[in-house]
Amino acid sequence: MAENIQNGSEQPLEFGNQQIPPEMGTYLKWGGVIFGLVVLFAALSFFRSIYTDLLWFDGLGFRSVFTKILLTRAVLFAIGAVAFASLMGLSLIIAGRSSKGPITLPLPPEAIVFLRRLVLGVSVAAALLLGLIFGGVMASRWELFLRYKNAVSFDQLEPVFNLDISFYVFTLPVLHFLQGWLLGASILILLGTFALYYVRFNLRGERLTFTRELKIHVSILGAFIMFVIAWGHWLDRYGLLLSDQGAIFGAAYTDIHARMPALLVLTIITAGSGILMLVNTYFQAMRLLIGAAVLWIAMSIILGSVWPAINQQLTVNPNEFVLEEPYIARNLEFTRAAFGLERIEEAFYSAESAVDAQAIQENLQTINNIRLWDYRPLSDVYRQIQVIRPYYDFKDADVDRYIIDGQLRQVLLAAREVAPEKLELESQTWTNTKLVYTHGIGLAMSPVTEFTPEGRPVFYAQDIPADGVIPIGSQLQDSEPDLLVTNPRIYYGENTLDYVIVNTNTKEVDYQTAGGELIRNNYKGAGGVRLGSFLRKAAYAWQFADINILISGQILGESLIQYRRQIQERISTVAPFLMLDSDPYIVAAEGQLFWMQDAYTFNDLYPYSGLTVSSDPTESGLNYIRNSVKVTVDAFNGSLRFHIWDESDPMVLTYAKIFPDLFVSQD
Repeated sequence: MAENIQNGSEQPLEFGNQQIPPEMGTYLKWGGVIFGLVVLFAALSFFRSIYTDLLWFDGLGFRSVFTKILLTRAVLFAIGAVAFASLMGLSLIIAGRSSKGPITLPLPPEAIVFLRRLVLGVSVAAALLLGLIFGGVMASRWELFLRYKNAVSFDQLEPVFNLDISFYVFTLPVLHFLQGWLLGASILILLGTFALYYVRFNLRGERLTFTRELKIHVSILGAFIMFVIAWGHWLDRYGLLLSDQGAIFGAAYTDIHARMPALLVLTIITAGSGILMLVNTYFQAMRLLIGAAVLWIAMSIILGSVWPAINQQLTVNPNEFVLEEPYIARNLEFTRAAFGLERIEEAFYSAESAVDAQAIQENLQTINNIRLWDYRPLSDVYRQIQVIRPYYDFKDADVDRYIIDGQLRQVLLAAREVAPEKLELESQTWTNTKLVYTHGIGLAMSPVTEFTPEGRPVFYAQDIPADGVIPIGSQLQDSEPDLLVTNPRIYYGENTLDYVIVNTNTKEVDYQTAGGELIRNNYKGAGGVRLGSFLRKAAYAWQFADINILISGQILGESLIQYRRQIQERISTVAPFLMLDSDPYIVAAEGQLFWMQDAYTFNDLYPYSGLTVSSDPTESGLNYIRNSVKVTVDAFNGSLRFHIWDESDPMVLTYAKIFPDLFVSQD
């Protein structure tokens, strides 16, 4: 019979020959089963996501892009997880050995063994769980590390440290991240270690005592934290060139003459505090440990806040313009460079109020293309007279230029996209929305200057001809079309929000002629992922939470599932580091339809360049941007091409080094 421990009026605990009570064993067993199932489900979901993404990227020809990102994230995750778990595990092992001692609690031996195992299990679980979290944090910053490794020089030096701009754009973010990661990790290790000491002492029936081993251990951890903080102060000197606290963005007078030397002194003091903590491993004096921490805190307040404020108030404010003038000039110079404004050439034209017949005659092409139609009301007109069938829609009209009748004409045009959500509710079945109404067809196009006597636009392209070929031209009698869109089908567009499955036993609605004949077909392109195996069907049924993908008898081995069909989602999945213009536009060329999307490289780390102000408080500003990429998307098969449009942009050249198979030249 085990010893009794009285707890108020409760019955004593009895462990007998068992290490834990039977009820607790049952709870632990079922808890372990549930936890194992949750972990298994999460793991399978993770690998399913990787599998389907690999298939999707491979179908686009960008397998190397996906594998490079995945491999980089995996390596960074492993480094972060192993590094944190190892450091914390080592610290906890030392704490466990250093806190050994006689147990004075009146507990039976079985209870002591159970509690020790419980503390060990919790310690191991904490180290592993936190290791996974810190590994995930490091893996999420894969872009920082890839940009750092493949950085291209800006060939422009900043005036304070005489460093290339690439240091601030590519190198400094990685250093800041590593410093923050190490600081967070070391603080958690210190807290976890201290918690283990506290629990171990209490299990022995003693109050937490600062023993010799505990003082040495805490001193070493504290010293490491101080050294990491000192590194942060050193990096903050460079960060002053990205400061938005002064009169301008970048280092101003107070930053250069007060904050920068203060940060240098603070770096030395913080490193000195770390050395004092290391020295304390010999003296084991709590006063020395506390004194080193207090010294850093006091000097951080004095040098980090008080001294710059005094300098600003007494030195700068009385003579602000004179002292800040050179820094304002830097801000203007670097802002122009960051936004490419230095390329703009100023030209002066004399203002003439009178426009004579000769001026009009010399500029007939310009006069004939002055836009009268606005895209917003014209989009409504298109919806009224060119939708043709209720399951089509026009999202909006875009402005472009085409050679019509041998002349360059400004036009408005819009794509006729599929809109299965506009079907009658009873017609919105799985078969209709996923297998039948899969694509839009054709476009409407009209000149910006012309209209009919009824006030309607004059069309260059309209309706859906019986042969499914869209002619583009002036529509004059006996005139040949300037362009023929022989394949006007739109499987990928702005309104294609849901997945569809093509090449099935159910033929798709291709188009309906003016006479009412319904033309059906099967997809003849290469867009999508082939559903040729049970594994693929099961993976996508899970991904879209749609069991029909797995059980439908309409799906064949040659069937293709098309998803991420919306233009901007498609592009952003492949290249999440590009900022996209809000409105892609349709282009008719080479007998079919393409989407054109402007994309931008950007960052907010260009020294001395002013930040833009966003109307959305959740969005941060930027201080560097280039329209360096034009993306074309085939509306029929969804293929993407990323064209480098500005070969002088170091950021796009860096991304091109990271992903050599992603970009092509503008030619």
